[in-house]
Amino acid sequence: MKNKLLVLLLACLVCALIFIPVSAAGTTVSVSIADFSTTLNGVTMDNAYAAYPLIVYNQITYFPMTYYDCRFMGVETDWNQATSTLKITATGINESYHATLQTARNAVSDRATIADYNISVNGTVLNNATETYPLLTFREVTYFPMTWRFCVDEFGWNYAYSNETGLVISSSKNAGTVSRPVVIDIDDDDFGDTKTGSSRSGGGNGVTIPDHEEYEGNLVWVPVNGGKKYHWNRYCSSMDDPMQVTVETAIANGYTPCKRCYGH
Repeated sequence: MKNKLLVLLLACLVCALIFIPVSAAGTTVSVSIADFSTTLNGVTMDNAYAAYPLIVYNQITYFPMTYYDCRFMGVETDWNQATSTLKITATGINESYHATLQTARNAVSDRATIADYNISVNGTVLNNATETYPLLTFREVTYFPMTWRFCVDEFGWNYAYSNETGLVISSSKNAGTVSRPVVIDIDDDDFGDTKTGSSRSGGGNGVTIPDHEEYEGNLVWVPVNGGKKYHWNRYCSSMDDPMQVTVETAIANGYTPCKRCYGH
């Protein structure tokens, strides 16, 4: 009888261990700023002063999924606010590299959180809470682990590491030109347009739109319920019911570019 009870207890323990998730979504974790040489499509990353540097968690390097960084490596992201879903898709179409630097040097270590929203990669939905190397959120930007699974299997990148060259990754096609680095100061104003609760038509920001506004070309999003930054990302800073206008109209109404979206 005792042996049967012992076997039953062991079986329960094994089952419990099987269903314990590797990571808990929304949990805060410690990360370090990558301090080794990292070269992406022939460009050496400046992690010391990058606004969105490569980070290391659980001995794996993580890549920032900003607008420019993704497209530099032939990947695009799409955020669905209604379903809280981030869709990541490999396109193989590379764009120019835009370095976004800050004036202050990054600390050796920092804090990130395990992403607690829905995520799909090339059409496959991930259970981020049970991923060995979960996607993270750092400085309000999604970071994905640069494992063989993602870099090679999902995105088709060439991936190599050595003590001499560090981490070297190239996408399937050569990237475009390298733009001149933009140096910015990160402050609280860059991380959100406040919401006042005023309606689009009354109160808030009064946006004057020309009678013949052309909704083509360089369109941007502007908040109408507080905040004076314009954005390329409709969902940046959790804007409440933003309006899409041309960049010329945004500037004429006193809006300035969001540093998170444009890096200047």
